[in-house]
Amino acid sequence: MTSFRKFPLLFLALPLAAQGARMPLQDAPAHRVLVDDDDGKVEIVPSGGATSPDAVRKFHGGAILASPRIYTIYYGSAWSSPQHAAPMRRMSDGMTAFGVSERFAALKPQGLDAFSFPVVNEGIAPTLPSVTSVSDLGLQHFLHGALRQGRLHPPTGDSLVVVFLAPGIRSTLGGKPDGAAFQAYHSAYHDEAGLMRYVVVPFGASEESTRNAAEQAITAAVLNPDGDGWY
Repeated sequence: MTSFRKFPLLFLALPLAAQGARMPLQDAPAHRVLVDDDDGKVEIVPSGGATSPDAVRKFHGGAILASPRIYTIYYGSAWSSPQHAAPMRRMSDGMTAFGVSERFAALKPQGLDAFSFPVVNEGIAPTLPSVTSVSDLGLQHFLHGALRQGRLHPPTGDSLVVVFLAPGIRSTLGGKPDGAAFQAYHSAYHDEAGLMRYVVVPFGASEESTRNAAEQAITAAVLNPDGDGWY
């Protein structure tokens, strides 16, 4: 059975001295791009009519995460409640299953070195009861604090952190809330520990929709980590 350790609450307040990584996303479909909190472009999983993980993409010459390694974080105290413990475990199992699925292996022709990816569970990050939303910059602050305190694996060339927001915590991107504007997204910033690439997955209308959004965002982050790959 998967073990879910807890982060200290103090991570949420540590300062961040970093810059967002700019994604060109030249000629990307407008419905798959939003402007983030510091005016950069971010590739999103759009709400309604979203593309599947195996959708056709065009290559723009940039890098991919050829041998991805996924680190999952469950952000929000609600994940610790008995009510949400089972959905969290099913989400974790779903990510592991996607990592070894035929759907992910089908991306091999687009340059992947591996037919699967490992998933490492980093634990639950508790939040204050008053926290009902978190901005993209707020999550960057959190990730920076986790790295500073040694609670998160340092970024490597092909690592990707996937942050699952607990039910009741909404995500905002450039001031726009999830749901109407997007289902999930991937981004990156330059931390003192290295280039931190990450995916943010708010809890959607159902477990299935949340899992599907996560798969699409992970696929986008693997194939288009810097905004000039496959999209």
